[in-house]
Amino acid sequence: MRSALINIALFIAAALSVSGCSASRHSAQKTLSFSPAPCVVVPGLSDTVIVDMDINVPSRYVSKRSRAVFVPVILKDTVVLAGMSPVAVDAPIYSEKLERKRKLENYEDPYTGAVRKLRRMRDTLLINYADTVSVPVDSMDQTRFKLLVTSDGCGVCGALDTVDFGGISDPLALLDFELKVKEIEPKFVVKTKIREGRGEADLMFGINSSEIDMERGNNRSEMLGMLNAVQNILSDSLTTVSSVSIIGSASADGPLSLNARLAESRANSAKNWLLSNLDGLTREQRRLFSTGFKPEGWGPVLAAMILASDADTSSVQDILRDYAGENDDVQERYIRALPIWNKIKEHYLSSTRKVEFVYNYSVRSFTTDEEMLEMYATRPDAFNEEEMLRVSQLQPDSSEKERVYRNVLAYFPDSYTAANNLALMLFSRGDTLAASEVMAGINDTVPVAMNTKAAMMAYEDDFAEADSLLSLYQELPEARYNLGMVKAVCRQYEQADSLLRPFADVNSAIVCICLGLYAEAGGIMEASEDMSPEAEYVRTLVAAHDNDADAFFNHLQAAVADSVLKKRAETDVMLDRYRSDVRFSVIMEEQ
Repeated sequence: MRSALINIALFIAAALSVSGCSASRHSAQKTLSFSPAPCVVVPGLSDTVIVDMDINVPSRYVSKRSRAVFVPVILKDTVVLAGMSPVAVDAPIYSEKLERKRKLENYEDPYTGAVRKLRRMRDTLLINYADTVSVPVDSMDQTRFKLLVTSDGCGVCGALDTVDFGGISDPLALLDFELKVKEIEPKFVVKTKIREGRGEADLMFGINSSEIDMERGNNRSEMLGMLNAVQNILSDSLTTVSSVSIIGSASADGPLSLNARLAESRANSAKNWLLSNLDGLTREQRRLFSTGFKPEGWGPVLAAMILASDADTSSVQDILRDYAGENDDVQERYIRALPIWNKIKEHYLSSTRKVEFVYNYSVRSFTTDEEMLEMYATRPDAFNEEEMLRVSQLQPDSSEKERVYRNVLAYFPDSYTAANNLALMLFSRGDTLAASEVMAGINDTVPVAMNTKAAMMAYEDDFAEADSLLSLYQELPEARYNLGMVKAVCRQYEQADSLLRPFADVNSAIVCICLGLYAEAGGIMEASEDMSPEAEYVRTLVAAHDNDADAFFNHLQAAVADSVLKKRAETDVMLDRYRSDVRFSVIMEEQ
């Protein structure tokens, strides 16, 4: 029944909007009145709008032979967003006529259950009206409540009245969603730069041989690669090499002791070849070279079988798992006993052996700004993170600083300082997506960087992830504020209030108004030195609620200097109390 009545109400509203029927204005003595006036609704978390008011119907508002139908609707500009349950008020003669029609014609009144009957025409009527409707939250702000009053009983469309009795105003629309983030200032400290380089050569040896035949396979190119790597680091004027280790290997096939001796012998062959071909070696540098060996094991055989999708892979895999704590000889004994041993020997025992080389070295530190700028232009690879970040601070403009930050991340992908500061630079020029991508790669738990990362999430409307991350770093004031802002835009006002109240700014006052805490909002704004139009608009709302006319008009005049706020003030139901005051019109016209 309720839905049928609402459909009727919407039909009447639509008919009135296109029929051309104009409302006949009653005299002041016959005007509907409402309590509260205006009826103001502030949106909450849901799409639900609750309208609770009293409609005061004066005597003789309805003609004695008619019915007045009250249709509350919610409008956005001229579009009806929702209709509420209608109420019908029947004059005495109309009630008698309807009763005869019911008895004689079995007439069913569509407004059954929604009718209020007048006993006498001189009576006044108080209608306690309450209804709940659904309107999308993002469409609620700056909507109006209209009561469309139509008459029935004369056989023609009669529009008695159209009365504005309030509306929905969303103070959250005033929220300045600017989160608190800050640049991380790099702290330069001279640090010793110890580094390690490594590589390997895949060499082909004869069976049980350690001789390196340069004409066999790719031995020449592999050894030249090793030579160039070691020569470069030894010849670098910025480095001091502390050790060069050559590590040989041998097949897992055969006794482990024999393979160990063979592997080290192969390492010695590689070392001796390097020493005879490296240029400018000093006696001290020659002493830096050492050899070693490590068992190759059966891992490479298993890897080759997996790569070949060999059906017998599991046989070898099971042995290596069951005897993982044993040496190569034990594993070999069981592998050799497999029926597939010949296949393994023929196809999966590699004909090449790896010779690894590892060199440890230190790089000269740069201590003066002049030296850093000079060396950065030619040898950025010689910098550590702290030195490179110092270079970023020495750049003359933001574009050069951005290039350095990108270079820092190229050499040091986990640099939270470079990521944080680069993201803020990108965001400041409107590239929010790029800023988010920069921060996405940072997993360090430094609170300042994590706050920036969460802020980028929030700016991309990923409020759930931003909320989760910010909740972990509430010891940081900026993160606590940003969490409050995220709670606010998600309309979790109580939590937002507890987080934002200590900051006592315009946004915290707006949240208080959303909660109906006007005294608290007024206290915040009274203590605030913010005289921006936004702050003045908030003061205007507080003054309107407190019925302080002088303060209202003073703050309104300052607020509507902003064209956006002026447009809002033109329809904001929270300002309706003073809209009929001539000072309101004067201020709006002046602007």
